[in-house]
Amino acid sequence: LDAAGDTGQRHESLSYTEQDRLQAPAVRQLLRACGSFDHLLDRLIEQGFHVAASAPLASRSRVQRAWRLRGPSGAWIGAVWEYPGQICHLGWQPALGQVSHPKLTVTLHTRTYTKDFGQLYILFKTC
Repeated sequence: LDAAGDTGQRHESLSYTEQDRLQAPAVRQLLRACGSFDHLLDRLIEQGFHVAASAPLASRSRVQRAWRLRGPSGAWIGAVWEYPGQICHLGWQPALGQVSHPKLTVTLHTRTYTKDFGQLYILFKTC
C-alpha cells in the first residue's frame, strides 16, 4: 500500500484496490488460496466481508455508512452502502450505469434471483 492507503493490486485473473490497511493481509491471503472468482466471493463472505457491484471510486468516501442485511432466519444476506451504485446479487450484476441509484449500493449474497432480492430491487428502483 502506498502512503495514501490506495494501491491498485494485480492478481492473475483480476485487479483490485486495497483501501483498508488492516484488512489487506486477510484479503491477500484469500486471493492466494482461491482458484476462481466465485470461490473468492464465497470465502470473502464467509470471513465477514461484503462485496459490492462496481461504483466509481470518486463516489465513495472514507467515511460512509453501511448496513448489513439479515434474512428471516437471522443469517447475513447482504449489505447496503451509502454511496451511488447498483443493486446486484452474486449471480447477476447489471452493466455499468444500468440499474443505478444516486445514493445507494446494494448486494445480496445469493447466486440466484430470490423473493428477498425482488423486494429489494423494487425498493431500490422506487426510492
